[in-house]
Amino acid sequence: MEERRAEPRLRASTAAIAIFDGQPHRFRLRDISLGGALLERGEAAAPPAVHTMIVRAGNKWLKLLARTAWSAPGFHGVRFIAQTEVERLELGEIIDRLCAHESRRRRVPRTA
Repeated sequence: MEERRAEPRLRASTAAIAIFDGQPHRFRLRDISLGGALLERGEAAAPPAVHTMIVRAGNKWLKLLARTAWSAPGFHGVRFIAQTEVERLELGEIIDRLCAHESRRRRVPRTA
């Protein structure tokens, strides 16, 4: 199947929060790009079509408006919408931090 995404995705495993129905809902970010993300939600309810997402890398948090692109049991994909240039730059910084974290996590320690 041909890849249709405009932006490359980075695998991730970090906390994310979706805000809908006036409540925060904890999800797990599984991959992310400048254009969207894959979230694992377990048994939690699927969010509405448009909702707020908060993603984190280290001590940096970013709030983004998201539109659900698809939903399946336990997972959903979102597309980030109505991003300002500053939000897009901040998201790029978060992706860079996640990339650095993932590469450190995958390093194999040397033995003497």
